[in-house]
Amino acid sequence: MRYNKLLLPILLTGLAALFASPAAADGVSACVSAATSGGSPITVAPIDASGQTYCQSAFGWSNRWFPTSQPSSDVASQDVFSGDDALGLTFTFRGTSIKTGNVPAYNIFSPFLDAGTLNATSLGTNWNVDPSGGNDIVVTGNVGTSEISLPLGNDSLIADITTTVLSGGITEAVTFTNHSGFSLTNFSPFDYYNFHPDGSASAGAAACGTTSFAGDVVTTTGSSGAGCSEIVADGTMWGQIGADTSPDAPTTCSLGFVANVLSALQTTTPLGCGTAFSGDGAAALGWDLGTIPNDGTATLTIHKDFDVAQSAPEPASLALLGVGLLGVGLLCRRRA
Repeated sequence: MRYNKLLLPILLTGLAALFASPAAADGVSACVSAATSGGSPITVAPIDASGQTYCQSAFGWSNRWFPTSQPSSDVASQDVFSGDDALGLTFTFRGTSIKTGNVPAYNIFSPFLDAGTLNATSLGTNWNVDPSGGNDIVVTGNVGTSEISLPLGNDSLIADITTTVLSGGITEAVTFTNHSGFSLTNFSPFDYYNFHPDGSASAGAAACGTTSFAGDVVTTTGSSGAGCSEIVADGTMWGQIGADTSPDAPTTCSLGFVANVLSALQTTTPLGCGTAFSGDGAAALGWDLGTIPNDGTATLTIHKDFDVAQSAPEPASLALLGVGLLGVGLLCRRRA
């Protein structure tokens, strides 16, 4: 009985250490940003769910996504993005093409690589966070919500962003509402992202993973070859418009290396669409929603799913499990 009392807890502890999901930490210090809006820092809040942390900002983007653990400090090698998970938008207002971002304009209303103010070129004004006057972003369970507005015409253009963190990835829904007093034409939202199979700080990243574009789905496949830790085995991205439950093929696509993809988004020339390439790739899906009349709305949903590569149990967990199994053997021998 004495062995029973002493060794059974050790066994249970070993099993728990082996099979438990990654421990959830605060995650706040891992979600950092140098970006500002109107001179004020942009709030970035962690959505901790399903053994992962997604760093949600008021502008819908994440500069960090940790699918395998929830560190309390920034661990770049565990980040599945090499660049921002960035929503984007261009449109025409009273004959003027509006692009948002820094100068030169990168057409994104999230910060360019976590820095700068969110200025809409040709308008000379910034996006405002939460015009209702509440918190920048509200996180409830596995869902983060925020609202931003762009002063426009007689009133504004509003974007309501809802991000849901699921066990295999995230879903973002964005509803645009036009209160400018005028129709907005050539309304083209898009989403830039990059799954980094080997982690953002991997020295072997150039040889890890292949990204391809087929129809309305972008797929990144990890590699377990030399120098590849394969944090993400496979990652896919697709989007839809409105209540349509099936993927809605984008009208434009941009696919290439991180160094080139943001510049490519400024043009109408696709970069490598329909091809596959190895290494640290980035991609963007875009839609041409045509015209949004005054007081009209448009909603799009973006899905990013991934399969996390299975990693071997930590040596400490294995050792603890071994002690527990040894205890089972001793217990059985004693009872025999």
